[in-house]
Amino acid sequence: MGKTADPYLELDPWRIVERGFHPEKSRVSESLFCQANEYMGTRAYFEESYSGDTLPGTYLNGVFEERVLDKSYKSVPNRVRFMVNTLDWTRLSVTVEGERLDLARCAFRDFERSLDFRTGLLTRSFVWVTASGREFEVRFERLLPMASAGFAFQRLPLRPLGFSGEAEIEAGLDFSVPHEAYRANFWNCVMKRSTDRGAEIAAKSIATGQRLYAAFELHGERLVRGGYRQSEKYAGRRAVLELRDREVSVLEKVSAIGAVRDRSMPDEEAFAAVRSALPVSRAGG
Repeated sequence: MGKTADPYLELDPWRIVERGFHPEKSRVSESLFCQANEYMGTRAYFEESYSGDTLPGTYLNGVFEERVLDKSYKSVPNRVRFMVNTLDWTRLSVTVEGERLDLARCAFRDFERSLDFRTGLLTRSFVWVTASGREFEVRFERLLPMASAGFAFQRLPLRPLGFSGEAEIEAGLDFSVPHEAYRANFWNCVMKRSTDRGAEIAAKSIATGQRLYAAFELHGERLVRGGYRQSEKYAGRRAVLELRDREVSVLEKVSAIGAVRDRSMPDEEAFAAVRSALPVSRAGG
C-alpha cells in the first residue's frame, strides 16, 4: 500500500521550520522538534500548559522503571523494564489581565517554530491577541547544552504592542506527568521546598527506586519574584514581569536535573550531593 507525504514544514539547510500552527500534527511536531544532549531528551511540547492534544516527555539516560505484567507467555519474563517519563522542567505559564495563555483557546497570529541544528536552540514565536484586544509578541526559547549536561535553559521575551502592564508568570517542576504507554505515573515525591530564586524538588521511582533531583532559578531585570506554590508532585514559583510598550521584557529560567546513582546513600545525603554537583546559581548568574 502506497504512502503519500504530507509536508507541512519548510526546507532549510540547517533548521526545521513550522510557519503557522498545525494542531492536528502536534505530537508529530513535538517529536520532530525535540532536543537531546546524550544526558537527557525533551519533547517539544509547549511550556505554557497547552490543553490540546500533546504528549509531554523528558527522559534521562539510565533512568528506567519496571512493571510486572498480569500474565506472560511460557518462558517469557513477566517483568518489563523501560525508559520512564520523568518530570516536566519546562513549565512557564503566562497570564495577562486574568487571561491565561493557551494556544488551544487563545487567539494568536504569526506562529513560527524552529529548531536550529547548528546551535541546538528551539524557538517558538507568535503574537498573542487577548480577549480584551491587547496584543504582544511572545517568544519561547529552550536549550539543552552539550557542554553542561544536567542543565536546561529557557528564555521568555515578551513585547507588548500599544500598551504597558504586567505579565504573571508561574514557573515550576512537575513530577506528575504520566507515562504514555501505561497511562500511569511512576514517581513519588520525597522532597520539595522553596529557594531564594526558585524551587527544588526530588522524587523516587515507584518500582526501581531511582532518584532524581531538580531545581530552578528565575532571573530578569524587570522581574519581581512572588510566592512559592506546591502540590503533591509539583514545586513552583510565581513572579510578575513588568511590560513596557514596544519594549522587550525577558524572563530567564535556569534548571538543573540530576540522577542519584549510588543507591546506598540516604535520601537527604544523596540529594545534597547532586545539588552540590549541579548548582543552579553557577549557570544562572
